[in-house]
Amino acid sequence: MAEPHPNPPHSGEGTESTPPPQWGRLGGGILAGLVGIGLLLAGFIHADRNWFTDTAFTKDQWREVVGYLRGHVDANNPVVLVSGHAWPIWRYYAPEIEPVRLPEIEILDVNAVVDLDSSAQILRPALLGKSGVWLVDWQEEVIDPADAAGLQLERAGDEQPTDAQFWGLRLRRFINLDARTISNAPPIQQPFQANFGDTVELLGYSIEKQGDLLLFWRLTHPPQPLPDLHLTGETRTAEGLLYSRIGDRRLSAYDFPTFRWQIGQIVAGRIPVAEWIGAGAPAGNYQLRLGVYDPAGDSAGFDLLGEKGERLGKRATVEIAQPQPIPLPADEQPTSWHPIVDGLFVRPILVNSSAQVGEPILLQILWFSETPRSVEGLVVHWNERSRAVQWGGERVAVALALAAAQPVRTVHQIPVPVELPPGDYWLELSADTLPTRPVELPVTIHPASRSFELPALEPVLSANFGEQIVLTGLTETELPEQIAPGVVLPLTFVWQSNGTHRVPARTDYTMSVQWLDGDGRPAGQWDERLPRGSSAWLPTEVISQIIKLAAPEQPGEYRLIVAVYDANRSGLPRLRLPNGDDFVQVARLRILPNAQP
Repeated sequence: MAEPHPNPPHSGEGTESTPPPQWGRLGGGILAGLVGIGLLLAGFIHADRNWFTDTAFTKDQWREVVGYLRGHVDANNPVVLVSGHAWPIWRYYAPEIEPVRLPEIEILDVNAVVDLDSSAQILRPALLGKSGVWLVDWQEEVIDPADAAGLQLERAGDEQPTDAQFWGLRLRRFINLDARTISNAPPIQQPFQANFGDTVELLGYSIEKQGDLLLFWRLTHPPQPLPDLHLTGETRTAEGLLYSRIGDRRLSAYDFPTFRWQIGQIVAGRIPVAEWIGAGAPAGNYQLRLGVYDPAGDSAGFDLLGEKGERLGKRATVEIAQPQPIPLPADEQPTSWHPIVDGLFVRPILVNSSAQVGEPILLQILWFSETPRSVEGLVVHWNERSRAVQWGGERVAVALALAAAQPVRTVHQIPVPVELPPGDYWLELSADTLPTRPVELPVTIHPASRSFELPALEPVLSANFGEQIVLTGLTETELPEQIAPGVVLPLTFVWQSNGTHRVPARTDYTMSVQWLDGDGRPAGQWDERLPRGSSAWLPTEVISQIIKLAAPEQPGEYRLIVAVYDANRSGLPRLRLPNGDDFVQVARLRILPNAQP
């Protein structure tokens, strides 16, 4: 029998060709090797791509910043290096330029935080007689998070903008330097003391040249561990109208929470001008209302405490005098705003786009004219969106004298007519002179839910404090002629916003309920902020306030009185009644002697 041919048949001979086993094993190994090499190359490519495209791999540009400064520094214009532990890097690239190190450390120490005191000790002697300085910031969020060095140099000179930018570093230039003004004392322009919960106190404020607001704080007796305190606030006009809201923030820089502070250390917190007051704000008087809270605790915030520990509400009101108008951002083109009349451009801004019947719509308007112009008022209409029906026609006084090319922002409280049906409207604004080009803003009106009806009162007081707030009386309250010592009386006071004015109370007032003995001396007291903040009350709105007041411990004749005062101003000035008194008597009571056993 013939042996089979050792070679497989050729293709085309009717039988499928197959490779020998050794070739199959070899091909699989080659394929696996190619896959492995591909994965390895992919890893290299990914790593190299990150090196060139991922900012996390970008090197700080020390070589570049040194190259730039070599052509600008001299003996009269030195370099201040923040942080000081960057000195070994600086010495490597610029051994011939000796910087002023702040602080004088070579290894990062997160506890070596620069403040006004430590910065003054180094900067003042180093910069005396110098006309300018270059500030190089590196990792300043750790070492100088509150920008104490920048604050000192801003006080001593003028910051000159520079277009030079370097990755990982910040370069700033200061000219017209007078180092004699560098001090460890905080640059407080206007002192103002407010004690928040005996945890932190506000010491005062300053307004920087560019308009930023600096608030100066100090920890007093905080709980342990130290809390992460936050600030909430808003700016109002001198008439009490909301002008700007400040976003909740830490008291100082984001990278400098209060749990990094030292107790007793004075720390500055900067609020940008665009946030605390905003573009177009004219020079004048404003009210800054501030509260402090711990996000891990009561969101209502700490109580504002008086000199004797009495509670004065939750907000401090700081009177601020803005010395100069705030310009528009450089990229803002006011001539692109709505031309309400020829040559007069407006940009209306709705602060709230919905309100209940009887509540106000708060409206801000940016005005601009290329020539001097007087604006007397606006006409307001309410146009239903679902049908061709128009309401209103009220005139809103503006009384604005516009300087040429000087934008101004005004704020207006537009009351929703009580007869206006709930629904969707266009709030139409037009000039009070013709011809005019009206502008429309979408608003929604909801049914009213606030109370404007007085309950049954006993006693009836009708005490009008400062033509702003009326204590109408008490309701559901029993005031016996005589009681035992220390008995707690529940008292329900009924307040009403004065309806003769179309603006709210000027500030959030505090009431003081006191017992006065036969000689007129206080024998007991309870102070509490008026509910919801009296500046937010609507005209003729009725508000109830319940407190529990303990009777005096000593027997005798007493008067129960109520006063209303501004807890945010020095001296705690009281509002006066039309007859000139600064309190109203609620009742007379006799405190009985303790029963003998």
